[in-house]
Amino acid sequence: MSDPLKQQDSPAESSGAAPQLGGWTSANTLLLVAGIMALLLGFIDLSYVDAMAENIHGILSPILILGGYVIIFFSIILHKSKPDH
Repeated sequence: MSDPLKQQDSPAESSGAAPQLGGWTSANTLLLVAGIMALLLGFIDLSYVDAMAENIHGILSPILILGGYVIIFFSIILHKSKPDH
């Protein structure tokens, strides 16, 4: 009689294939690159801000910097949804 407490091998373990970790996709990479580019542009634009931040650079650079961080955040938490079976 078989032991009910005995663990069954998962299909990945029984076939010898390495399990998939993380689920990092090309969409994650694209968002990450876009976020880094927004950060770089924001910090470059920050160098053109006048002392009172009254020019367009004073408005645009914080938006680019914060937007870049938000995009990077979503690139990290984005994952491929599993199909329902």
